[in-house]
Amino acid sequence: GLPYVQISNASYNFAVTDVHCRYRTAIRFGDPVQVITRLLSLRSRQVEFAYEVVNRASGVLCATGSSSHICIDSDGAITRIPDWVAEGLTGNVKHEE
Repeated sequence: GLPYVQISNASYNFAVTDVHCRYRTAIRFGDPVQVITRLLSLRSRQVEFAYEVVNRASGVLCATGSSSHICIDSDGAITRIPDWVAEGLTGNVKHEE
């Protein structure tokens, strides 16, 4: 993954253009949950994620969802996703020693 603060500090952000959630079962206050995020698509300016919310205690799938985002610069103009961000989103991160 790639810390979002690193992207933001480089004057890029991802504006949400679409979001969906399907609730399957209740989560109670205090229930331990895990949010699993998966990259669905990556285009030159757009990225889409899928989500699963799982109750960690029971293993029950509680919700599924997706979100679409467009890359914008510090002025709010649509821009290309930088290569280093795309590499981070796809897991092809080059770590410096």
